Amino acid sequence: MRKQKNKGGFESLDFEQIYSKYYQKVLNYLLFTLKSSKEAEDITQEVFYKLIKNPPREDNIQGWLITVAKNLAINYLKSQKRTTFGEKYLLFSQAPEDDIEILQVKMTLEKLPEEQRELLILKYSGYTYEEIAKIMNINPNSVGTMIARAQRKFRKIYEEGEGE
Repeated sequence: MRKQKNKGGFESLDFEQIYSKYYQKVLNYLLFTLKSSKEAEDITQEVFYKLIKNPPREDNIQGWLITVAKNLAINYLKSQKRTTFGEKYLLFSQAPEDDIEILQVKMTLEKLPEEQRELLILKYSGYTYEEIAKIMNINPNSVGTMIARAQRKFRKIYEEGEGE
């Protein structure tokens, strides 16, 4: 295993190992956040480009990657014209059944507080509780409880929205 020193001064795995270990997790995170797989793939590539150009100064590469992915996704969404509720309703009413459910899930996620949304997205992107704790800088013993609360709140909001 080849190690190299980056600008931040910490020892890190070489880029290929980091890429192969975290690419799918970053992509999964972005797939939950964005509307299309093409956008998610493009931003995932940009995350790893930023890793090459400006490596983190910390040892938590995984947390750094998710933070960069989140910030790039937010910037991308801000740069796009946000759809109005009417446009979402039009998309909702014309979408195939699978797309409707995906849209309902995304709309429900948007209604959650940011921390709960992040917890659920990370959990369903394949991260372990230990990884989630490290990424979100929270007590590892609290992750399960926090996710359970987020799931209950998600379920409540989702079920309230089904009648609309």
